[in-house]
Amino acid sequence: MNLSVKDSAGTPLYRQIYDGVARAVINGELSPGEALPPIRTAAEELRVSVISVKRAWEELERDGFIITAVGRGQCPAVSCRFIVIASQSSGHDIHQS
Repeated sequence: MNLSVKDSAGTPLYRQIYDGVARAVINGELSPGEALPPIRTAAEELRVSVISVKRAWEELERDGFIITAVGRGQCPAVSCRFIVIASQSSGHDIHQS
């Protein structure tokens, strides 16, 4: 998964991270059970705060895109039946069943 964020994009950084990971799950770029980087590592690689990544990871888990396993970190969920990604910058929603 190749993820990048832009501070000048007008969309909050956590939302850009959320959208990028969600799209990677939808497109099959991230397989169920494939480990995501730890929050601190992702923050360093993206050059954003740990808080932005933590919020993205929490919302991705809440929405069923990823699961958290104690001692294993985060990984894509096994199944995403209905997915809605709200895009604040474009005003469009992406749906997939």
